[in-house]
Amino acid sequence: MKLKYFIPVILGVVCGILSTYPIELKFLPCIIFWGLAGAILGLFTEGKREIIRAGILFGIFLAVAFLFSRFGGTFDKVPSYSLFVALASVGSTIGGIGAVFIGSKLGSWFNKKNNNIIN
Repeated sequence: MKLKYFIPVILGVVCGILSTYPIELKFLPCIIFWGLAGAILGLFTEGKREIIRAGILFGIFLAVAFLFSRFGGTFDKVPSYSLFVALASVGSTIGGIGAVFIGSKLGSWFNKKNNNIIN
């Protein structure tokens, strides 16, 4: 497996776990933090397939790390909670793809602007 597939996975897990700290447990700080992380990932991602792949990996691992790190139930609740995490991961992939796409477009826009200044 290529290194470019590990970066969104690691970033998603790190962001998910870091979001469990009390300041990040509010909705708005989480969304801003996750969106910025996805956009930064997108700055280094080119091509439609790579944007989609990076967004999916980032979104899934972000949701799984965040939700399972916050799980406080008993062992018998794990299967039903896992179903909830799987459903939440679907929504998280959409957000991940969107954030990576925005970052990728910003990156290409900045590169285009810098090339016009240099030339």
